[in-house]
Amino acid sequence: MHKFISLAAMAAMLGMLVACGSTASTPAATSAPKPAAVTASETRDSSQSISDIKDVQDRLAHLGLYHGKVDGIWGPATQGAVANFQQSNNLPVTGKLNDATVAALHKTDTAPVSDTNKG
Repeated sequence: MHKFISLAAMAAMLGMLVACGSTASTPAATSAPKPAAVTASETRDSSQSISDIKDVQDRLAHLGLYHGKVDGIWGPATQGAVANFQQSNNLPVTGKLNDATVAALHKTDTAPVSDTNKG
């Protein structure tokens, strides 16, 4: 004989599990911990402002290395573009915005890209 549980009964049981704080049935409880997120301060000089990052993104976009939104947010696309720039300019490839990278970017002949990419 098969027994069926109504949706209301299932919802009530789930509610009790959540109320008790039980996580035994969730896969996340048994998975390995995720590595800590990389913060902006770990990938750029802390003196770099949002405006500075926008300038870098704009210069990298003009060079065809950055295809994201010029928004001043340090993210994986910006970091990857910086690493590609470093590699193509014989700089140590760190993906970090350091003084040598900024100086090389400013020596590179770049004109601003159109405002359609700016945020």
